Amino acid sequence: MIRKALAWLLLLTLLLSIAAAGGETSPGTEKHDVYDIYDFSTGGTTLWRGAAIPLLPGMAVTSLANLPGRAEDTGISDGDGLWKARTIWPLERGGMAFLFWDEKENPSSFSPWPVSDRTGAARTKDLYVYHVNATGDQMYRSVIAMSGAAWEGLDGMVVMLSGDAAPGDPILTEGGELAGMITAEYAEGLNRYAAVSGQGILNLLAQTYGNPGSTLPGSTPEEGFTVTAEGNRVTFDWSAVRRKAPEGMSLWLVVQDTGNDYLNYLQADGDTTSCTMLLTPGRTYISGLVASETAPASMPERFAVLQIPEANRLTKHGFAPEVTGLVRVGDSDAVTERIRETVSEWTAEELKNGKVHFYSWSAYQVTEKEEDTLLITLTTPEGINYRYASGWVYDPSYMAEDIWSIPLSGMGFMRDLEKKGFSAGEYRMTYYVGGEEADSFVFSVAE
Repeated sequence: MIRKALAWLLLLTLLLSIAAAGGETSPGTEKHDVYDIYDFSTGGTTLWRGAAIPLLPGMAVTSLANLPGRAEDTGISDGDGLWKARTIWPLERGGMAFLFWDEKENPSSFSPWPVSDRTGAARTKDLYVYHVNATGDQMYRSVIAMSGAAWEGLDGMVVMLSGDAAPGDPILTEGGELAGMITAEYAEGLNRYAAVSGQGILNLLAQTYGNPGSTLPGSTPEEGFTVTAEGNRVTFDWSAVRRKAPEGMSLWLVVQDTGNDYLNYLQADGDTTSCTMLLTPGRTYISGLVASETAPASMPERFAVLQIPEANRLTKHGFAPEVTGLVRVGDSDAVTERIRETVSEWTAEELKNGKVHFYSWSAYQVTEKEEDTLLITLTTPEGINYRYASGWVYDPSYMAEDIWSIPLSGMGFMRDLEKKGFSAGEYRMTYYVGGEEADSFVFSVAE
């Protein structure tokens, strides 16, 4: 079994391959590199078992169905070289496995594939499957229909293809990114398959090998880039970084929650050499600097990794939440009166109309004003997490009945949710004061 630190090093290198799509790729005009997997357990006969997708030098991902079972019986080939697997790393969910072998003496000619981090937003016509078989045939299958669907608890999809495919076959975007991998034949319908998305693979690794409460091993930030955390208050400092952006480009600070499908970024040129963010407890973040002409769409080549520990319940100053939830309002900018009943079921149209507020009523005991941080988060049914950061004041004038509200439309993330269409299901909102959980609730959006 690979040591945990090495596993994280491989995961983190994989994460840096997330990139925006480059030039368009026309299926059939260029070969896509997939490894061939061979079974050496059959005596004098070498049996072809399936394809594996390059992720890193000496590492590939495939379906468990393609593996002989033991590493010593497993061969990997790029058509020129042949290696025996050093380690097989099966995953408990998703029917996938990672293969590791030693390329030091005989490097492969294959390059790692970039992993799409926006699979959920991809259109059917922008995706296709690359299928290979034992005779070496290379075939492109059009994606005729696609629906998002969890696969053994992972972010995934069900696809209907123009022809047959096999476990381990990659799903590609037009830009040549890995959007997912076929994992199993779907029970109903012709040429229907279950797949795990590229984001699902990254999420699984982050969830499986996370180490809550500490900086994770294996991170390799560039020299001069530091990350320090006090609870969920995190400071990124690049004042000692010597690298300059190439002509025509700017340096950007990029921060990504490994479970999200979007990036947070800030231009890092000029006089600004540090930034402090309130991050969501219990989530894993990677961060670093990227040189780009415009707003970045890829992860940095070197980066730091930080897992924010789960939050404790807020008990400071005897804090006690009375009512927390979403409420309907008229044209008011804020709600300051008592509301006993919040609304837990909404339609997408109601959430879009700007008349829905996050509402809080709480009590505490203080003798003087005291400031702290406030973070409100929203987590979608797909596990995407959005943040709204602000400030909190403990005030003797309001401590018996501290009532306030914020319109959802003013929290900054509604535009992205509207663009994605407010998927049906349960959403969770939580607010944190000083990094500790003040209260949390769930609401649902109807089909």
